[in-house]
Amino acid sequence: MDKNSQNLINQARKLIRNQKKGVLSTTGGGGNFDEGHPLGSLVTYVSAWDGSPVFLFSSLSQHTKNLINDDRVCLLVDGTDNFINPQEGPRVSVLGTVVPTNDEALRQRFLSIHPEASLYVDFGDFEFFIMDVQGYHLVGGFAQANWLTNGELVLSKSNWTEIANSENSIIDHMNSDHREALYLYAKVFLGKKGNNWSMACIDPEGVYLCNGKKISRLDFDTIISSVDDYRRHLVKLARTARSKNDI
Repeated sequence: MDKNSQNLINQARKLIRNQKKGVLSTTGGGGNFDEGHPLGSLVTYVSAWDGSPVFLFSSLSQHTKNLINDDRVCLLVDGTDNFINPQEGPRVSVLGTVVPTNDEALRQRFLSIHPEASLYVDFGDFEFFIMDVQGYHLVGGFAQANWLTNGELVLSKSNWTEIANSENSIIDHMNSDHREALYLYAKVFLGKKGNNWSMACIDPEGVYLCNGKKISRLDFDTIISSVDDYRRHLVKLARTARSKNDI
């Protein structure tokens, strides 16, 4: 895997982390269509610590019924909202298979980004699923298409395990003792308004901040795998934000 290809994979994963919804394509039709017909469904998701999309599906939904017979899917993630011509904006198709998961930490992560789902998450027909990513088709803009099927499509366990295990303690510490820093992250780095920002969840490539129903992501410029390095990076970001805020 050459450096350019891995950079494109990182770009695709960053795009996935910065969105919360996409179009999931399954095979199985529905209604009067035969079993081989594709179906596109609007779905919400959150990226796991390694970058894998995590979903909450109802067994009553047609796409969930389709997954029973064929677990292959394609998730289209669209990052073109701010482009006048959407063909010039980035988008990525994530290809792989989807399997159920009962990981409580992934449930908590999903609900931190989609709190509205708490209204129905415990209904009997709902279940969490995670995607086994097998490739990306990344279009970075007009005439910038790349197939990416090798390399580190998602982060290896060594990159995310320590951060995942310490996620709750880091979040609790930041929300209890460093609300000013979170406010400055949102204001200085993301250009967001409002004072009541808190940390929702984290991963080795960035943090999610929330203010009421507003969710924003602050990306890091590198992968941070250890808790000590993570804390140092948050301190560095706070210092940088304070200095820029004083200008």
